[in-house]
Amino acid sequence: MSVCARVASVFVLSVSLLAGGVGVAGAVVTDSYDTTRQVMCSATGAAVDVSYTNAYGNTTSRENVSLRGRPIGGGHTCISVDSRSGEYGDSLGTLISDESGGYVYCAIYVNGVKVSESEDDSSYYSMASCM
Repeated sequence: MSVCARVASVFVLSVSLLAGGVGVAGAVVTDSYDTTRQVMCSATGAAVDVSYTNAYGNTTSRENVSLRGRPIGGGHTCISVDSRSGEYGDSLGTLISDESGGYVYCAIYVNGVKVSESEDDSSYYSMASCM
């Protein structure tokens, strides 16, 4: 995928994620009181951009951050966000990108079952999107 296409994809996904109040287009949908885990990984020490909408419908976005989580070996570090859906369920999504390229990964688990996964290890601009 060209750099322009990747940038356009990130913009569209970011706008979708930031529209948390109206749901995340193409997002993982949960049922009442489901437990969820959103996992994001990158190369250890890499500056990445992350954006995620959790099972409460809250969107969090951070730019140019280094993940401070559990090293998983191979020079990668992961963080996870756990939550529980409300009475009516919800939708959630995760996006992680590295403008300099390198390893990025995301996964979403609902009730312990992996329902979405994405990874990229491009040498220039890498992006993983779980919806």
